[in-house]
Amino acid sequence: MNKYISLISMCSMFFTGSLCFAQVSTASMQRQIATQMHAKQAEVQITLDWTQEVEMREVMLRPVRGFVHPSKIVLTTRQKTTHCRGMLIQTGQVVTPALCVRNGNWNLSKVTLAFSNGKQGIGAAGSVSVKEDVAYIKVCPKLTQGLVGVPVALTPKGKSLKEHFGDKVMNTLSSFFHSKGVVQSQHYFRPGKVHYSNSTLQVGDGILYEGKLVALVKKNIKHYRSLSEKPLAILR
Repeated sequence: MNKYISLISMCSMFFTGSLCFAQVSTASMQRQIATQMHAKQAEVQITLDWTQEVEMREVMLRPVRGFVHPSKIVLTTRQKTTHCRGMLIQTGQVVTPALCVRNGNWNLSKVTLAFSNGKQGIGAAGSVSVKEDVAYIKVCPKLTQGLVGVPVALTPKGKSLKEHFGDKVMNTLSSFFHSKGVVQSQHYFRPGKVHYSNSTLQVGDGILYEGKLVALVKKNIKHYRSLSEKPLAILR
């Protein structure tokens, strides 16, 4: 009889422990889902319009005669459009990698932001400021009604994410790349020999650690051999 009572007690203890473990796992999963949903609604699609003046000196075969210097004669203006992704942060600004707003000798003329609430806003180049590897874009509050910007966790200048946040942030980074279909391989592949069709990584994707934005993707990679922060624009 005593053996029977002991067996029941042990089973009860095992069941209770399993139930607690399940509750912890469920809570952790719920937090992850909430974080992902928060990040998703904070995503911003960015369209950038560029112009470039074509001067006579760039196309002429021999020096022009007269008193007008060829550098002052503009023949035409080229135009082009690029795209990036950004994130709405708690301050009401949109952040994106600085390289998205730099394009050699092209001049940024217009920035169009498309938010997850269906609203769009257009701004001039003056609405953009750059700090380190990150560009900050001013936004009219009316455009972000119903949206909640993600909080930001800054990394001190001169420090890596791992040095500042610890080893766990690298696990977050690994999970992020995996979720985007970025392949980790210990082998070297020649360009064009392997097709990574499942990668959904985009320049400007945000990386959140413990619910806070710590970095943005600045290089669209398809695979990596060792985990690195080089493809990232770290918020400082």
